[in-house]
Amino acid sequence: MTRFFSRCLFSLITAGFPMVVSFSAMAAQDPSAQTSPSSWGDPVSTVPIRDAVSLEAGYGYHTEMERISFSRSWGKRWFSDRPWALSGYWDAGVGHWTPHAAAGGNHEINDYGITPVFRYAPTNPSGNCIPFLEGGIGAHYLSQHDIYEGHNMSTHFQFGDHIGAGVTLGPQHDWDVMVRFQHLSNAGIQNPNPGIDFLQLRVSHWF
Repeated sequence: MTRFFSRCLFSLITAGFPMVVSFSAMAAQDPSAQTSPSSWGDPVSTVPIRDAVSLEAGYGYHTEMERISFSRSWGKRWFSDRPWALSGYWDAGVGHWTPHAAAGGNHEINDYGITPVFRYAPTNPSGNCIPFLEGGIGAHYLSQHDIYEGHNMSTHFQFGDHIGAGVTLGPQHDWDVMVRFQHLSNAGIQNPNPGIDFLQLRVSHWF
């Protein structure tokens, strides 16, 4: 199943990402938005707080990964006087890695992480397919730091950063489909520090 998702990642990048870019001008006027000056000098809107559950699958460095995550939005949007606004959410997840390196010494790993995530999307979207971009940097704890022979990440604690692009779907804007690139490393706290990269497909449901 994970190999299927990995193939989907590459298909979504080649076929789906241009669609994200093509929707970049989509925004409509919404007189009901509540705005006030922010510390950044741009209006900040208060929006309803939402929760989400997400499933991810990905592949990188001879390693398959799956993750389930739970999210809560911040209830704020910055730059809300512009066509695209900045918002965010907390994301807490539990993942599992299964390496298949030919070198041997493969160890299955549990990954626990929490990340503040910023999202850039149309301020007042219309339609059932809304593009967005996002990125975040968070903290992860790995149950084992020796992934496979020749790939020892040295520490259980790792930083995790990601960038992603996707679309929000449905009349209630309650489904996200996204491609993400995620990098984990210990930022040089201890060597060796080879890090690990994953290309991921993520599906989320907001409620």
